[in-house]
Amino acid sequence: MEDTTVIERFEHLEEVWPGGSVPPHVTLGTGKETWVGARSPRRRSLSYGFEFVRDHRVAVVTTAVVAGLAAWLLLGVAPAIGEGIAESRQQEFQAAYENLDSTMAGARGALQTATDPASTNLSDAVGPLAQFSVAAIDLAALGGAPLPDLPPLVPSRYVSALQPIRDEAVAAAGLAEGVSGRLNGLVSYRLLLDSAFQLPDLPAQALDSDLDQLTGEISFMLVETSDALSRLPSDAILDGVTTDAIAALARLEEWRANYLIAVTTGDATSAQALATEATTWVGEVDASMAQALSEFDSWARFELDGLLVSILEGLDSVG
Repeated sequence: MEDTTVIERFEHLEEVWPGGSVPPHVTLGTGKETWVGARSPRRRSLSYGFEFVRDHRVAVVTTAVVAGLAAWLLLGVAPAIGEGIAESRQQEFQAAYENLDSTMAGARGALQTATDPASTNLSDAVGPLAQFSVAAIDLAALGGAPLPDLPPLVPSRYVSALQPIRDEAVAAAGLAEGVSGRLNGLVSYRLLLDSAFQLPDLPAQALDSDLDQLTGEISFMLVETSDALSRLPSDAILDGVTTDAIAALARLEEWRANYLIAVTTGDATSAQALATEATTWVGEVDASMAQALSEFDSWARFELDGLLVSILEGLDSVG
């Protein structure tokens, strides 16, 4: 046998192979192989994919970068934005609570002044109560405002978590507004009532030259009292005082004629008795007021104590 290479031997297999047809798996690698059957779909798709990436690599890379950036925004930046917006509103709630808390001492001082029957400086309670009222209104406005709006794609879970805080603020503000409203009403009530029933000196005897002045003073007192009583604010605790005051005014309007007749006719005994009656009726109104002030003081102290608890709980929830 001639010396041949392995490749040369494979080139002549057809001459010695039974049947004269060499199977494809034998001829592979000899340079005469042919592909038998259809090409694998997977190989075609992979080849196409590689070719597409090669031909469009700039677009593919850009798309990948954009997709990665979008994912980073959605998973990283967007939640941080939502959290930041929620924290900003929480800080607003905290500031509102702290402001209301800072006015509590003034409100208690105003309550003490307003409920003291002997108080002569009711106007001193106006300023602290105004600050307390404004703080209550500010908290109510914040609690009543809708939750912050969010930019597109920013998750709402942090802002939604503000809803319980918002509800607590509404409740605390409602309590504060209720107390401040009634305290302001009490001060107004007392200032009006203090201008009523300002009896002039009621002598048992008077000179003819003094009768006109005395008659005018009594008439002016009755007019002033009627006007003051017509403007008294309504309050569950104070309405009883209003009823007693209206009754006392009706008595004084009937009393006026009898007293002036007694003074004019020189009936000193009757005039003195009538003067004592008038003073007694006014004293009864004062006593009714003192009792109402004691009841009001107990109610307001209880409400302010409850409000302080609500403020502390609110500060804890936003802290």
